[in-house]
Amino acid sequence: MRTLKYAILGLLTEDDMTYADIKEEINGLIGQFWSAKNSQIAPELRKLSQEGAIIYTQESTLYHVTEYGREEFLRWAIRDEACDTIEKDAFCMRLLFSDNIERSQTVQLLKSQIGQHKAKLKYLELSLPLLLKDPSNIGEQLVQKRIISKEQAYIDWLEECLSYFND
Repeated sequence: MRTLKYAILGLLTEDDMTYADIKEEINGLIGQFWSAKNSQIAPELRKLSQEGAIIYTQESTLYHVTEYGREEFLRWAIRDEACDTIEKDAFCMRLLFSDNIERSQTVQLLKSQIGQHKAKLKYLELSLPLLLKDPSNIGEQLVQKRIISKEQAYIDWLEECLSYFND
């Protein structure tokens, strides 16, 4: 499934956007739970245009979703699918094989991750009140709360991991 296709269609269903706007949105809130490389966005926009799901207007440099694109997006949006089972996490891979490095190095990695995730959590918590001011963006609010909750759970897990090294 081309998830990027639906991310772009969803964005354009809300408003016409420039290429820069689309990149910013995908790297912003969407990037907190699903990622796409910038090099994937332009080819996906071309595919969507070829499929008749979006239109690009040269004079305004805006992408606009067509009725067909809106219908495609809405069909996808209401589809109930099995939950995702795999999440890429390079740190978990390092931790899995941490018996191969010095304990002090593992402790340092854990402390670094805790610091990074606490900084990310603080940023997310500071941005939430801005979302709460606008009652029309309930979807963004719910996703932001989920991201905050997940970030806090990750920090709790990291701190628990660190406790295994405190003899």
